[in-house]
Amino acid sequence: MIRTRAERAARIQATHRFAIGQTVYLKAWFTTPLRTDESYSVTACLPARDNEYQYRIRAESERYDRVAGEAALEPVETAAEKGKN
Repeated sequence: MIRTRAERAARIQATHRFAIGQTVYLKAWFTTPLRTDESYSVTACLPARDNEYQYRIRAESERYDRVAGEAALEPVETAAEKGKN
């Protein structure tokens, strides 16, 4: 059976979880967990690859972007969000 791009796209969730400009933590890089509290800013939302949305992210201390999958990222809670809990 031949699958089209439309069929593949239909299996993926409708929207990206993170927005451009949002601050996130990188939970893991490749198979090694990171032990840093460095935060990253989402600089671009990329198309899905292997049924997972991809993001271009950049740390303030770095001069280059990284590409990370949605599962490797977690949002940084703002002070307002922490106060709601």
